Parts: sequence; structure tokens; C-alpha cells
Amino acid sequence: MRTLLLLICLACCKSFAQSGPSLQSDSDTIVSTRVNGKISRKPVGLDLMGGNRNGVTVFPNQANDHLIISSRVETGSHNEVTMISSSGQPVMRLHDVRENTLLVDVSGLNRGLYFIEVRSAGNIFRTKWIRQ
Repeated sequence: MRTLLLLICLACCKSFAQSGPSLQSDSDTIVSTRVNGKISRKPVGLDLMGGNRNGVTVFPNQANDHLIISSRVETGSHNEVTMISSSGQPVMRLHDVRENTLLVDVSGLNRGLYFIEVRSAGNIFRTKWIRQ
């Protein structure tokens, strides 16, 4: 009798485990499907700035005088480029940028870490940059 109860319990546990939540993930989110069919998406990791990491490129990183900012924005659209200090203060803002590659004079900025944000058509692209 104990053996029969044990087998029934194991069978129930196994079927519950198979019908329990399923998980899928990619590099940015985890998708969870619950037993009731509800699907939820949760971010994975810690992305303090958000945005698209690959949408903007800065060269050279650790520049002194000039910086080239290249982004995946449509040429001719009204874009905005903002440079933000590590304390969170905007130190430079370029409005109505219509090119996807810019040469920016950074000689007047203090040394340190900066974040560069490009806004275009509802998209936000961000990256980090160091002023030597």
C-alpha cells in the first residue's frame, strides 16, 4: 500500500513539474509561461542606462580633443545628441542633428566618464565614453 501511494505521489509530482512554468531567455529578457498560461517578460541583468547598447559608436574612446559619434539613425531626421556626466548632469546637447556621424569638440570638458545618448524617432541609443 505504501508503495502504491509513493508511486501515485511521484506520478503527480512529475506531471506537475512537466506542466509547471516554462522559461526561455535571450541576452536581454527572460520569458516565463505560468501554469495558467500567463506569459511575462522580465529584464535579465543590470542595465542602468537602458536603451540600445549597439546603436551608437564612439571613436576614439578616451579622447582628448575631438570625438566621432556614429549612430544608427536615419540621415535627415531630427535627432538629438546629449552628453551626460557621471554625476547625471547634461554637459552638452546637440539639437536637430541630421547626420549619423558627428565630429564633436570635447576639449572643454573635464576628465572623467560620460554617457552619450542619441534620440531618434522614439529610439534611444546610449554608450559610455571616457575623457582623458
